[in-house]
Amino acid sequence: MFKKFFKRKLTEKEFWTWFEQNCEDYFQLDQDKYEILFNRLGSKLSRYHPDLVFEFNVEIDKGKREF
Repeated sequence: MFKKFFKRKLTEKEFWTWFEQNCEDYFQLDQDKYEILFNRLGSKLSRYHPDLVFEFNVEIDKGKREF
């Protein structure tokens, strides 16, 4: 409980900077790491805004995965 209380909120810029540094992991979406990756992303996203959720397209289209 106290950990959540003291976690600092992220700014939009901080979230996207973190995502850009980690985007390759989410592009590859290694099935063995789904839980770790999605928990980490969910945690970062909720620190920016608690009501946001995310979804990834399973298929890669023109070298990109939709987020």
